[in-house]
Amino acid sequence: MSIIEQSNLLDDNEKSYLFNLGTTRMLLGDFKNAMACYQYLLVNEPNNALYTKSLASCFQQMTKFDLAYLYYQLSLALNNPDIKCMFYSAVCLFNLANYTKAAQLFLDFIQLSDNDELKLRSQVYLEQISLKNQDDE
Repeated sequence: MSIIEQSNLLDDNEKSYLFNLGTTRMLLGDFKNAMACYQYLLVNEPNNALYTKSLASCFQQMTKFDLAYLYYQLSLALNNPDIKCMFYSAVCLFNLANYTKAAQLFLDFIQLSDNDELKLRSQVYLEQISLKNQDDE
């Protein structure tokens, strides 16, 4: 039996268990095993925005910002109602030194979000981008 056939045998309790196991592993810094859980779940449900966002978070914490950005964008494309993916996408772009695109995402996030803490953090990133742009002149 292939891995795809095996993953289709997961019931909702098993999916919940694997997701929680992945989250626990991620919190413990065991990103390899956390990612294995999320990837296994994504084989079963490739359009699941939550699993995609969780995988992105692992990549971000491993400082693989290019992959994290791609998975956050995929999560948003899957109509993830969690707008935090936009903020974290911008953070990844900032860390990749793509300041113009990061600034636009931070500005969009500030307009769309009601999360005051992340809006404040976005402002701080925008100030850092402004300083970096001044240094470049």
